[in-house]
Amino acid sequence: MGLNDFLRAYRYRKKINKFSKEIGSFYTNETDIFCEKQIYPENLNCSIAFIVPEISKFSGGHTGILRLGTYLCKMGHKVDYIAINDKSIEEMEENAVINFPEWEGKILTREAFQSNYYDIGIATKWNTCYHLVANQKKFGLKAYFIQDFEPFFYPMSDYYLLSLNTYKMGLKMISLGPWNAKMIKKFLPHRDVKYIEFPVELGIYNIEKREIKISEPIRFAVYIKRDPKRAPFLLIEQLKYLKYMFDKNNVKVEINFFGIEKNIKLPLGNNLGKLNAESLKSLYRNSHFGVVASLTNISYVNYEMVAMGLPVIDFIDGSAPSFFSEEEMIFIDAHPMALYKTVENYIKEENKLNAIVSKAQKKLRNVTWESQAKKFAELLFERD
Repeated sequence: MGLNDFLRAYRYRKKINKFSKEIGSFYTNETDIFCEKQIYPENLNCSIAFIVPEISKFSGGHTGILRLGTYLCKMGHKVDYIAINDKSIEEMEENAVINFPEWEGKILTREAFQSNYYDIGIATKWNTCYHLVANQKKFGLKAYFIQDFEPFFYPMSDYYLLSLNTYKMGLKMISLGPWNAKMIKKFLPHRDVKYIEFPVELGIYNIEKREIKISEPIRFAVYIKRDPKRAPFLLIEQLKYLKYMFDKNNVKVEINFFGIEKNIKLPLGNNLGKLNAESLKSLYRNSHFGVVASLTNISYVNYEMVAMGLPVIDFIDGSAPSFFSEEEMIFIDAHPMALYKTVENYIKEENKLNAIVSKAQKKLRNVTWESQAKKFAELLFERD
C-alpha cells in the first residue's frame, strides 16, 4: 500500500469514527430510533436537560440555548446542558460566560446520561436527537428545540437523511420561528410543530433610536460565516461589484466583515473577526447598512442590527421574508449586481431607510427572550 492509499484509508476511517460518535451507539442501548412513550411532568418545577453538541464561544445558537435555559431557571426549573462532544466542562463554562455572562444552569458531559434522570430532555441539533432517543429511559418528556431546518445544511447524503428523520422520531417539536415549522410541514404534512417567535435580548441590545444620515464613507456591517447557508461567496461577489461601481463613481465605501475567524484573509474590506456584544454594538452604531444572508432560518444578527437602529439587507430567496415585511427589511435577489443596485437607490432615500428601521423596531418590543421563554414553557407542558 502506497502512502496516498494509506492516507486515504486513514481519513476514511476517521470519518467513519466521527459519524458513529455523532449519532451515538444505539446497539449498546438496545433501543429503537423512536420516542416510545411521553411522560408529562406532574410538578410545575422540573428537572430539564438540553442536549447540546457542546458550548462554543461566539455561537448564536448556543447563546440562544443558554438564554432559554437561564429564563427556565428563573421560572424555578433545574436546568442542565449535557454536551455530547469531548470539550472540557471548564472550557465550555468559559465559553458560556463569553456568550451570555448571566447564564444559569449546569454544564455536564455525556456521562450524565448514565447517572441522572430528568423530567424533560430537549434535543437542540439533529444528531442530539439520536442521543436523546437512545437514552430515552432517562427522560420523561422528550422534546426537540428546532433552531434551523438542518437537512438543508447538507447535499443529498446520509447526513441529509438522518437530519430529516429526526422530525419522524415522535419528539415534541418546538421551532424557533415559523419558518422551520413551515419547512417541516412541506416534507411531513402530518407532523405538528409549535413555534416561539424569534427573540432579541433587549437587555443587551437596547432599542436605540437614531437617524440614518448617509455620508462618506458609506459603511457596511457584513455578517459572514463559512457556512453555505450564509452565502459567503455570493456576498463577497456582490460586495466586490458594489465597491467597483462606487469606486468608479468616486464614492467611498467601508466594508467591515464580522462573524468569521479573524485569521481568514478576505479579498476586500476589513475582517474584524468574531466580536463580543459591546464591539458589535459599536459596529452597528457606526454603520449605515447591515448585510446578512439568511438562506435557512433567519439569524439573531438581523434582530440585533434592527434593535441598534441599523437598516438590514437580506436575501428575498431565504427565510427573512417569513419574519419581516418589505416595509421592515430590505430584500435583494441572489444576483451579483443586486446589492449595489439596491444600495445605490436607498442612499438617495434616507427617509425610506429611517421608516424601515422604525417599523422593524416596533416588532421587536413583543419578542423578548423572557416572553418567548414563557411561551416555550407553555408549549412544552401543553399536552398533545
